[in-house]
Amino acid sequence: GGPIVRNKSFFFFNAERQWLQDALDLQFPAEAAPIATSFSDVYDVNLTKYFARVDYQLTPGNNFRFSTIWDPNDGTGEIAESELSLRENFRYETARETINSGQWTAVLNNKMLNELKFGTTTEHLRQAARDVYSGGYSVDPFDPKTHEITGLNGTDPIDFGAQQQHPSWRGGPRAGTAAHYWTTFSLTEQFTFTPGNHTWRFGFGTGSYGGTSFTAPAGVGGPFGQYNFLTDRPFNAADPFTYPSRFRIRLGDSFFDVEDTRTNTYVSDKWRATDKLTLNLGVRYDYSTIVPDTKDAFAPRIGVAYAASDV
Repeated sequence: GGPIVRNKSFFFFNAERQWLQDALDLQFPAEAAPIATSFSDVYDVNLTKYFARVDYQLTPGNNFRFSTIWDPNDGTGEIAESELSLRENFRYETARETINSGQWTAVLNNKMLNELKFGTTTEHLRQAARDVYSGGYSVDPFDPKTHEITGLNGTDPIDFGAQQQHPSWRGGPRAGTAAHYWTTFSLTEQFTFTPGNHTWRFGFGTGSYGGTSFTAPAGVGGPFGQYNFLTDRPFNAADPFTYPSRFRIRLGDSFFDVEDTRTNTYVSDKWRATDKLTLNLGVRYDYSTIVPDTKDAFAPRIGVAYAASDV
């Protein structure tokens, strides 16, 4: 960090990286061989964070600040031990998150202060089977606009291959698949007025929240299906006890779109009634287009603080 313009503008930058390679030790019953044999491996998780901030003082009473955070992360096999997964069933995950925020603080005089803030958040999270990431982590295996799993390269999900869930091990392509593409925006305005023993605050906020999610949990088979078995022994056509007891798959469009606009306004007063008694009074109103009940969401507030004795 350091100055850009002396006594006017400053910058700060920070970068962090964690590379986690923790041991995996998967032990399977001998009857699961030769498909599920015990093995040791590591799960690989890369966590990176970049942070940057710029401050600018236009005048002694007007200050601007902008900051951004970027988190590009990915991981392979992070929960394989708890899921008892073979290597082919590891979870492959990527996450990209960007958070921006800005603020303008204006000291109008010794009784009035104005604060204007905005913020945006963009989150892209993908969890999928190994073969859906056919192009590696640099390629997005989903298209939220067309509602397609592009990583299948035209293969029908039911032909991709199903997960095999046994009591003590799990193999085949991963059934649990998830993706989230979310964007939020917020703008808030707060004016503070302090005439004597009152501190009045008047505020307003608005924002949007929405995006597209792909949700296909393993418990319902996901888009690729899941065979459930009653034994740890691999499938044997000559042994009816090794046949699957159930097949589950989620059909139809697993993508869903969400759009929401939210607004709020409030007024409050911190009133120092006496040297010992302070009252916090106010009311707030919230509105959300996606939740009908919030259209009448008035929230009054009252707080009392009393000093029983002098300190």
